[in-house]
Amino acid sequence: MMVVLWFSAIGLKRGQRPGPFRQWLLDLELTIGCRMTMLCFGVFWCERQQVAYDYSKYLGPDYKFDLATAFKGTSTYVANHQSFGDILLMLTLCSPKPGFISKEMVKKVFAVGYIADVVLKSLFVKRDDSKSKRGVLEQVALRQKEAVEGINTPVAIYPEGATTTGKGLLTFKKGPFAAL
Repeated sequence: MMVVLWFSAIGLKRGQRPGPFRQWLLDLELTIGCRMTMLCFGVFWCERQQVAYDYSKYLGPDYKFDLATAFKGTSTYVANHQSFGDILLMLTLCSPKPGFISKEMVKKVFAVGYIADVVLKSLFVKRDDSKSKRGVLEQVALRQKEAVEGINTPVAIYPEGATTTGKGLLTFKKGPFAAL
């Protein structure tokens, strides 16, 4: 499946937007590939549920929730990161497919790095370099603005900065939320 996805992405350069048909094909291949991988690991079913929540308590009494338009222009997905399966699940259920904030090392992993970099337009950070971290924060802010305008895809954030056992939450890093 990775070979088919890679073949469909031939010629794409970082930051280049594919045409509508090519984007649809890449999204379909990503969804099928991620579902097949999850099936190999014993995940037989997953579904997306959109919960209508009344945010007027936080956003003011004039706020009205409309499920039909609530997720259009989504700029950021925030989730707890327990395993690599979280990424597969997010790529299966989310539309449009988000890019991720990832360690610089992921860019060097065969096929995965190319897909993360060119197809998903993920943002890569050198964790031990404060200049790199600041640069990614600026890229996140720009990406969120472009996602709301429909120019770019959303970004997925795992604010704990590491995987967990799922028995509790780690302290969230401040960085991922600085641009919000």
